[in-house]
Amino acid sequence: MKTSFKETLVISVGATPQIVTETLWYYTYNKLRIFDRIILLTTSTGKQKINEELFDKNWLNKLEESLTLQKNNFIINDEDIIVIKDNKGNELDDIRTSRDCEDMMMHVFSLMDELTNDPNDRLTIVIAGGRKTMPATLALAASIYGRKQDEMVHVMIDDALFWTDWYFPTDPDDPKQKVEISQIPYLRMKNFISGINVDNPLEAVSITQTRLDELSPLTNVVVDGNKIIVDDQEYKFAPAEMQLWRYMAKKKIEQCVREDLEFCGSCNECFSTHSELVDEFDNKIAEEYFTIVKEGSASWDKRKEDISKRGLYDKDTRVRELKSKLKSNLKQNILDPRVYHQLKLIDEQVSNKASESGAGFRVDKNALIINK
Repeated sequence: MKTSFKETLVISVGATPQIVTETLWYYTYNKLRIFDRIILLTTSTGKQKINEELFDKNWLNKLEESLTLQKNNFIINDEDIIVIKDNKGNELDDIRTSRDCEDMMMHVFSLMDELTNDPNDRLTIVIAGGRKTMPATLALAASIYGRKQDEMVHVMIDDALFWTDWYFPTDPDDPKQKVEISQIPYLRMKNFISGINVDNPLEAVSITQTRLDELSPLTNVVVDGNKIIVDDQEYKFAPAEMQLWRYMAKKKIEQCVREDLEFCGSCNECFSTHSELVDEFDNKIAEEYFTIVKEGSASWDKRKEDISKRGLYDKDTRVRELKSKLKSNLKQNILDPRVYHQLKLIDEQVSNKASESGAGFRVDKNALIINK
């Protein structure tokens, strides 16, 4: 029942604090989790109801008795009943206006940022209580700041029990008193907002969205001579550098060794090792150069002449030089992070070549179109 995590329960609470006892009953009765800290997110009206029902009327103690627990087993500190405040520090008694929603968003985002800083802590986030804007905001903040270990849930009971004095099952075998917890799958994006100032939640959302957009795949990458065209944006490179990129693009299309994969994904088996690039430099790579430059030009003649004269050492040096220049110019010329992420030249260990590293790029083979 007890895990290596410090367990924190976070619940959005409105005018019905029964959500607190229902949740605690479920996790305790089913021996799923012991919470080290219980945080209730509410309004000033909600806090008044929490104090009246859970403490003045002793529903929290009654729950402990029903579960045969010692008194004060469930500790809810007054400072952990967090009342949403406006931008002037005044407690909100309800959330009705757009200004109220903005203030709530600032407060909730700041809280979730703070609660997710300890990697040894796990949050169980209940988005069931309060006006819909409150659990919706809590869910968004939980997604923006969520980590792998955190969970988001919704508590469900029989409709007939809503707005009654029912706080937890008195007979666990009674199907009409069944408490169900629904696990809600959600994106956890804490890594995307590292270093972002939470003083502006909208900025955190915007930057997170931008970073996600950077990962969305390119679907149409046209290679035309020494140009790469993406979404009507042209990126032009020197023929000597572009010959390497073209070679790798053709290899990705024509020499794919994983026909079983519909999409490339993380596969890098078509990446070219340095020795392969050296071996092919005056062959298939040179063919790409001659496709780019005009036949009979000075550049054409110079490349032809170099093929007959260049030794192994010279080719090795030239390949290293061109790879370095290509990497630098890709970074300098492609300012769109999404495009650069997929077109940039990368070196990494090739999965089908033991300890050898290879060079290539992430754009999917299905997106590549070579005009000439």
